[in-house]
Amino acid sequence: MARIDIVKSTGEIESYDERKLRKSLQRAGASADVVKRILAQVRERLTPGMSTRKIYGLAFRLLRTEARPLAGRYGLRRAVTSLGPGGFSFEKFVAAILTADGYETTTNMMLAGRCVKHEVDVLAERGNRRLGVECKYHGQPNRKPDLKVALYVHARALDLKASGAVTDFWLVTNTSFTTEAAQYSACAGLTLRGLDDPPGESLRDIIERERLYPVTCLTSLKTRQVRALLDRDVVLSQDLLSEPEHLTALGLRDEAADRVLDEVRELPRLIEKRKKASKRKAKSRSRGRG
Repeated sequence: MARIDIVKSTGEIESYDERKLRKSLQRAGASADVVKRILAQVRERLTPGMSTRKIYGLAFRLLRTEARPLAGRYGLRRAVTSLGPGGFSFEKFVAAILTADGYETTTNMMLAGRCVKHEVDVLAERGNRRLGVECKYHGQPNRKPDLKVALYVHARALDLKASGAVTDFWLVTNTSFTTEAAQYSACAGLTLRGLDDPPGESLRDIIERERLYPVTCLTSLKTRQVRALLDRDVVLSQDLLSEPEHLTALGLRDEAADRVLDEVRELPRLIEKRKKASKRKAKSRSRGRG
């Protein structure tokens, strides 16, 4: 394939690398045949100067025609970004993740530090632990909390810890952090949670490990229906299984509601299939080396 220059979200120019798209589709659980078909169709429609956003958007639409639940997983970054604008739904989503982990959560709390009062986006309490969370939502993937943000949040955390208002503090974003912000936080002891970092404890890891997919993942719902759910403080797709009346409130009944619930059920199953397939591949490589 001849070199084709494309535009990254940062505005930088790079050569289109089909391997990156292939890996993202494989991570979503797409079969080898599905990956092959989508890559071929993307290749046919690729043009010089095309943005990575358009390329991945195209792949998402193609994947949705193959399997809706797979498209939901593939579009996890898009789904988390769709929790905006304003970031309020993102705060609710972070609170919902912590609630699922056994915490009692409250959003938008005013807490007294040793020096001044601070507004905390999420306060999560479990036993003797009082976890404060600062949520930084960005509508663009190239926007990242930088060193100034880390310094500011750490100063607030120290003031709140000094008064006993919190025992721990997290800085959470739907994108990632600058190198300086990550270096400072590691040195100062400020816990960071980004969409893909740190490895093993990123938002993506937690979402997939605990099966906590946001309702914005659901491709069987229209945008206005998803916004209506968020307005009702329904942010986790799994909550629709225990409270299907939320779908009734949207005007969905019978087959339409069943399609949504089937997609919710299928999302975690695809994760298990992918994990089992990865284990089989690992065992196969191990036997090959032996």
